[in-house]
Amino acid sequence: KEDPLKKFGAFYEEFKEIPRACQYYLPFVLLRRLAIVIALVFWQSEPYMQVSVMTSVSFLCLVFIIGASPYKEKKVKFLNLVEEITLSLIHVLIYLLIYDQNASYFDSSQRWAIGWIIIAGVCLNLFLVIGFMLFA
Repeated sequence: KEDPLKKFGAFYEEFKEIPRACQYYLPFVLLRRLAIVIALVFWQSEPYMQVSVMTSVSFLCLVFIIGASPYKEKKVKFLNLVEEITLSLIHVLIYLLIYDQNASYFDSSQRWAIGWIIIAGVCLNLFLVIGFMLFA
């Protein structure tokens, strides 16, 4: 019987082998993406549900990264932690903007500020990933 770790090693080389849960991180990420796509497609008229699913899945991913610590290298773990934290914060800010559409809690300048914070978070993630790919 062929060892699946040898057969599919390229997919799992950045993950720890022990505990075994670390090897399931990649399928977990793929399921996460599937859940987000399903939420975005099937709940188009329910933005609260969409953002709730995205925030929940991001939080679960964050808990998995902290709890299981699936990455072999600390810098990869740090990069993924920062990505998940900023994504979670972005989702919370989007949730606030959706709430504000109905309640008009924020004024125009506050909405602009929240929008720019969201853009800054996305740019931070982008620059971190590009920097990591180029310099690591």
